[in-house]
Amino acid sequence: ARRTNDDDTMNNGSGKYHEHGDDIELHSLLSRTVGDWDIIHRLVRRYPHKARERYYRNESPLQMALKATGEGRKGRNGERLRGEGGDEECIGRVRVLQALVDADPASILGRDEEGRTPLHTACSAGRSCEVLRWLIETEESTRSKPDGRCEQPSAEERNVALRTDFPSGALPLHSVAACPTFDVAPSLAIDNSVDHPSLVQFCRDAMTPNAMAAYLSTAAIRKAYPGAVWDRDCEGEIPLHAAASWGSPGAVCALLIGAAAVGGGGDGASSAAAAA
Repeated sequence: ARRTNDDDTMNNGSGKYHEHGDDIELHSLLSRTVGDWDIIHRLVRRYPHKARERYYRNESPLQMALKATGEGRKGRNGERLRGEGGDEECIGRVRVLQALVDADPASILGRDEEGRTPLHTACSAGRSCEVLRWLIETEESTRSKPDGRCEQPSAEERNVALRTDFPSGALPLHSVAACPTFDVAPSLAIDNSVDHPSLVQFCRDAMTPNAMAAYLSTAAIRKAYPGAVWDRDCEGEIPLHAAASWGSPGAVCALLIGAAAVGGGGDGASSAAAAA
C-alpha cells in the first residue's frame, strides 16, 4: 500500500482523506466546518494553482476561506467563541488567507458575480476586527507592489468604498452593520480599538462578547471609510438602518459614534435612530 504522509492526509475536522493532495478539491474542504487550518494551508502551499480556481458565481477560494466556519464553542448568547487556545483559529485562518493571496494576488481585488469583494464577504460572515484590518492592509500592500501589477486607486476605488451589484448596492459598512453574529475578539483588541478610553470599561461591563465583537468589526470598517456612515444603498438606507434592523447593539454604538464624528445625516439619521 502507498505510504501516507502529511501532504497526502487531509483532515477537515470531520474526517480524513487518504488521497493524493492534488485530487482534493479546496472548495470541498472550505465548504465544511474547518477543524484544522494548517491542513488547508499546506494544501495551498503545495498546490498554489488551486488558489486561482473560481467556483459558483465566480467566488474565489479567498472568499470561501473568509466564509468558512471554524470549529469552536458557542457562548450562552449564541455567539461564536474561539477555543481555549485563544486566537489560534484566527491565526490559522489568516495564515490560509495569506497563502491564498500569495498564490493569487489579484484575488484580494477580485469580485464575484454579485459584485462582492473579499471585504464584503468577510463583513457578511462576521469575521473579527483582526481579519478585517488584515484585508484592508493586504489590499493596500498588494496595490503598492513595485512590479506594476496594480496602481494605487482613488479613495472611491478601494474595496471599502465599493458597492455590491446585487441585491442593494451595499457597501462593506452596510454588510458588517447587518451581521448578527461575529467571531469574538480578544480583550486586547478592546483596549487598542475602542474609540475613546472611557468606553473601555463600559464595553467590558455592559456588552456581551458578541456585541463587543460587532462594535470592533464595525468600527474597523467605519474608520477605513468614515464617510460611509451616511452613504445610502439602493433602497435608501444608511448602515445604521441595517444595524438597527438586523445587526447588533455593538454595531449601532460604533455607527452612532462615527456619525457624531462626521456630522450631517439629516432625516436618515432621525429615522435610523428611531429604529435603534
